[in-house]
Amino acid sequence: MITCITKLRVQYCDTDQMGFAHHSNYVKYFELARMDLLRNIGISYFSIEDAGFIMPVVDVRIHYNNPAFFDDELVIETQLPDPTGAKVVFHYKVHNQEGKLICQGEVALAFASKESKKACHPPVFFMDAVHGAEVSV
Repeated sequence: MITCITKLRVQYCDTDQMGFAHHSNYVKYFELARMDLLRNIGISYFSIEDAGFIMPVVDVRIHYNNPAFFDDELVIETQLPDPTGAKVVFHYKVHNQEGKLICQGEVALAFASKESKKACHPPVFFMDAVHGAEVSV
């Protein structure tokens, strides 16, 4: 399993009238952390698309534990277990600068042919990068 730590700050525009980071932003935070993990193992989303694949999101689950606020530093721990089949599931835990658990979730993506839009196994270079990556990046 690959683990990656990503840090970001809650922007003022991400907060709602109550002063909380709006719940919808966590999907965006998860995507930023996912791209960070992929970059750290040598994969860009461009390389996936250039090779003729797409990765549509097929499921998102989030459990909110505590609110985050403007200017909080969030630490996102992203984990990628060994993919099997066409589906790849990323797991996330988000903590604030005090170590308080803000939320946890998972996002499932499916590999598909860019041309046919049909599900397929991940490309060999993706699997090689996942299997060749160190445990923590």
